[in-house]
Amino acid sequence: MFQTADEYEFNSVVYCHQMSPVATAHCLIAAASQSSTVKLIDLKCGSATHTLRGHKAAVLTLAWSTKDEYLVATGRSVREQTLYELLSSSLWSVWKRKNSPETIVVTV
Repeated sequence: MFQTADEYEFNSVVYCHQMSPVATAHCLIAAASQSSTVKLIDLKCGSATHTLRGHKAAVLTLAWSTKDEYLVATGRSVREQTLYELLSSSLWSVWKRKNSPETIVVTV
């Protein structure tokens, strides 16, 4: 039987959470929420360590890179995704254009 190891409170609905599948240097869980932010929970220290901002509305999904343990992508629609590189605190916003779904624009 599983037991609760720790609990974290959020001020809004959490839509998605995930841990990096390739992380060796950190134990972060990213949690996407209705509040337009993504919180990073560090399991080693037991608290929320960072808040990723950049969306204007609820963040519905997220995914960690399968090659880089510090790269996480978040999204609120198929037309708006944001990439965060956690080591350098870089934020890249990615949009698909309405008339050309195969074209992606990246702003740094």
